[in-house]
Amino acid sequence: MSWLVAALYLLGAYQESPPRPTAFDLLTEAEALRCSASDDACLTREFELRGRADQNIRRPGGARFTCPDEQDVCLSAAWRRIDHSNLSRLIAIVNERGWPALNGEAAMGAWYIAQHADPTPGTDTAAFRERVAPMVLAEVQAGRLAPDTYARMADRNALSRNDAQPFGTLAKCDGARFDRTSVTSVEDADTRRREVGMDILLSESLSYMDELCAAQVAKAGG
Repeated sequence: MSWLVAALYLLGAYQESPPRPTAFDLLTEAEALRCSASDDACLTREFELRGRADQNIRRPGGARFTCPDEQDVCLSAAWRRIDHSNLSRLIAIVNERGWPALNGEAAMGAWYIAQHADPTPGTDTAAFRERVAPMVLAEVQAGRLAPDTYARMADRNALSRNDAQPFGTLAKCDGARFDRTSVTSVEDADTRRREVGMDILLSESLSYMDELCAAQVAKAGG
């Protein structure tokens, strides 16, 4: 202990920072709210928490309190637990009222849940994303979500159908380069990006997409 910390202890001025909440702490807090589907204020808090849980579990070390040594089987189970609760809740809200009209962190939280949803027993997650994509576009048009959220969802939906990406936001790679054939054309993608209100065009970011693909190859080889 340094002399400064020791002095602060003696003065009663030093306090250890409280531990950061885990993904499961955040999920438990969200589930305890029991929001009505019509209570936008409550849903805002709930989806802030659920979105943070979604992001927390995906960070390196995000399940460290439940998965010693980051064991793959344990990590997969932890990830599924967060995603299953989040997706089930979002589906229930959408079934009752449509996409919730949220803003800021809560709006992104709901989007993360839909975008990240992987195949879940009893749930056709691809069909759910197809269903909510027009709702996400409406949220973009209302100014509650950024344009790239719709573009990224539309691209994921297209790749799930083995179709070309309409916007080219996802790093579909051909070796260490972005696969130009994963879009109908760079020009078409740029046109769609302008129409939806995106600032960055694919033609301007091809080198960045190439770097992402090269990094994936390097990581797999290393």
